Amino acid sequence: MISTHSPVRHRIRVSDAHGIHLRPAARFVEAAQQYAAAIRVCCNGTEANGKSVIDLLCLAAGHDAIVELEARGPDAEEAVMALAELISAGPHAPCEIQVTSGPRRGEPVLPVRTTERGEGQMTSA
Repeated sequence: MISTHSPVRHRIRVSDAHGIHLRPAARFVEAAQQYAAAIRVCCNGTEANGKSVIDLLCLAAGHDAIVELEARGPDAEEAVMALAELISAGPHAPCEIQVTSGPRRGEPVLPVRTTERGEGQMTSA
């Protein structure tokens, strides 16, 4: 089926000092999956599916890289604006972590200590 929706495009500079690495890619994909629109991300001539973490990581979009977001679908404009905001927000964007289950019976529980940057870090048992 051919989409009758025109593509919506937006260029944005990657603000995260480490570029689009695993954590921001996962946040991006989680947000992108909330939209019905097909989402593409282009960087330096490479194109990626905006709903695939692996594809986004393969872009190797570093700090200050220019990426072009493209969405096609009924909510394309809303998707592009929200995803552009997510990329420009950088590493200080709020991140909600949802715990879906605890450790299974008999599994060790590893203590977590907080680093100076406020990130959790596993310690060895």
